[in-house]
Amino acid sequence: MLQLLGTRSFGVLIALCAGLFSYQTAHAGTRVATSEAGQQQAAPAAPQNHASTDGGKPYFIEFRSRNAANYGHAFVLYGRVGSKGTIAGLHPAGDRPDCVNCSVVAWTIGHLVPVPAETGASDGDDEPKLYLTARYRIRLTAAEYKKVTAYIAKKKANTATWNALVNNCVDFIGDIAEYMGLKTPSPLGIFATRVYVEEMEQLNGGKPLKSAGLPDGLVRDAPASFAASSAKRASETE
Repeated sequence: MLQLLGTRSFGVLIALCAGLFSYQTAHAGTRVATSEAGQQQAAPAAPQNHASTDGGKPYFIEFRSRNAANYGHAFVLYGRVGSKGTIAGLHPAGDRPDCVNCSVVAWTIGHLVPVPAETGASDGDDEPKLYLTARYRIRLTAAEYKKVTAYIAKKKANTATWNALVNNCVDFIGDIAEYMGLKTPSPLGIFATRVYVEEMEQLNGGKPLKSAGLPDGLVRDAPASFAASSAKRASETE
C-alpha cells in the first residue's frame, strides 16, 4: 500500500512540477489583466440576507469554494449578518492574501509529505466576485455562533500541517460541518472543491440565497442536532 501511494504521489509531483510555470503565469496574468482593465474591486461585504435575523439568528457561517490555478480551495466565512465576516481555511504556509504564489513550492511538496500550514485567509479568498464557485450558508443564534467560533478557534490552534491527501482544506471545513451536525459528502472529492460544497447543500437542504455578482447559495437554520453534536464533541475533547 505504501509503495502504491509513493508511486502515485511521485506521478502527481511530476505533473505538478510540469505545470508549475503555467500556475504562476496564469494566476499572475489574471491579476495583471484585472488591474489593467480597472476592474479590481475591494472585497465586498458578506452577502446580506435580511431574513437571516428572523427567529433570533443574526449570525452565519458559510461554507465556500473558489477557483484557483490548481483544483480549487475550500474555506469558511463566518460573522454577523451584514458584516464582512472572518475567513478560516487550511492551506500551505505562505499563501497569504497579500502574497501571490508564495506557497507554490510548499503546495507542491505537500502532495508527498505534510508541510507547515496556515489557517486564515489565503490569496483569492476575499475576492468572491473573481473566484467564488459555490457557497452554503447556515444561520446561527448567538449561542450557536459562540460554540462554532470556539470550535474553529481551537481547530486552528491545533492544526499545524497541510497535506493534499490526508489533511487538506476539504477535511478542515468538513470537520466543522460535522461538528454542527451537518451531513458531509465523501472526502474522496478533495480535488473538486466546488462539487464538495454543492453536495453539502444537497445533503442538508435549504432555500436559495441570491446576491448580485455571486453564485447562488442555500441558506437554512442550524440543524436540530447541532446542540447535541456540539455537546458530544465538547465532552470528547475535554
